[in-house]
Amino acid sequence: MVTKKPSLWKRMFGGRVEPPLPLPVPQPEPKHLGSEDEQFLAQLVADLSEGRRRDQIGNADVVARLENLWKSGHERLAIEWMEKLLGVPEVPEGPTAAVRAILVERYE
Repeated sequence: MVTKKPSLWKRMFGGRVEPPLPLPVPQPEPKHLGSEDEQFLAQLVADLSEGRRRDQIGNADVVARLENLWKSGHERLAIEWMEKLLGVPEVPEGPTAAVRAILVERYE
């Protein structure tokens, strides 16, 4: 921002100097940089690590969100999320079957 400098005449004879304009308020940073699908999966992994929502790993909603990541061009990210979901300890194999099947398809 360019501030208006007072002229020599105003500086010598005490002309009124206008105060500089206040700086504009900075825009707030976004809280979440990832997509809604990534936020959901991050919350799911956090809940799984605390022992909650273990039956929701193979849920249709989870599978749909993984598919959305894949279709939006984030193939590697989708595979990483699937590996994270399957890597959670103490989760029975029944609920993870759908995610395992998708992961095998994606690796081929």
